[in-house]
Amino acid sequence: MHTAATMTAALVVYLGVDTLYSLRDGWRRLVARADAATTFDELRSAGEQFGKLVGVNTARILVRSSGGGSDMAAQGLVFSDSRTLLFGSLVQPLSDSLSQPFVTLLPAFDEGERKQAQAITGPLVNRGCVEFCCVGPEAEQLHDSIDEIVEERGALAVVTTWHTDFSDACEHFLFAAGGRSPTLLALVASHPELVALLEKGARGE
Repeated sequence: MHTAATMTAALVVYLGVDTLYSLRDGWRRLVARADAATTFDELRSAGEQFGKLVGVNTARILVRSSGGGSDMAAQGLVFSDSRTLLFGSLVQPLSDSLSQPFVTLLPAFDEGERKQAQAITGPLVNRGCVEFCCVGPEAEQLHDSIDEIVEERGALAVVTTWHTDFSDACEHFLFAAGGRSPTLLALVASHPELVALLEKGARGE
């Protein structure tokens, strides 16, 4: 109870009362639409509307504060043979707790996001990423760009995959990428629908 009150107070200070109320109402609408969704298009639409409301920075706060106030970006969600799922964003991709080898899920929903993902590919390769999983409408273009980057660096062992279907992307990332790498880095904090699918998949729901 004390932890929840402290977290709420911190969010009010950081975001403001009006923003916090807006997030609360938006979250309720997201849950209602997600529960009523019968197709992935409907689920994606619900997530996109919520994503527009919260924006990148607020989404990152929500991801980090889920799970009883734990910092998921730092502590991760442990599942399936002690593998760890970490969340982050394209603007703050690397965690001090990141261990090698790891695989990375990169969103590419538009040209701007695709270029942002391309820009951090090099540093991620340097840190020990062994597979990049691209998801979104521009996933194939991002995949092709990453292939060029890893070839230029001589990192020919690095694998790239792409999916436009959210469910397929999350399933591959969680259960096949990097030969079931022990660490998974999902840079999708600005896409709550992907965060929700990954959390459900990791928990076996």
